[in-house]
Amino acid sequence: MKYIYGSLIIIFSVTQVFGKQISKDACEEVWANGEILHEFDEIEISGGNYRPRSYIKYEGKMFYGTLTIDSLKGDVETIWVSMTCWDSQPIK
Repeated sequence: MKYIYGSLIIIFSVTQVFGKQISKDACEEVWANGEILHEFDEIEISGGNYRPRSYIKYEGKMFYGTLTIDSLKGDVETIWVSMTCWDSQPIK
């Protein structure tokens, strides 16, 4: 199990090194208007949150994004969804 978890950490770290994070407004635009090519290919656990990752094509470019779902302890009615996106182009 620790090898699987370690592999997921390495995969996530390597893919972030080769992309740059985009703004929250741009990320919302990508999620809203982009074409999801492969939905939720991995699930990462970061601080107890499940973070499904999707690959999204938008305006001829590839992006990948994660969704973080969170709530306050004891509050079962309020849930926040936070979106983060990375441009798949390497950082120069």
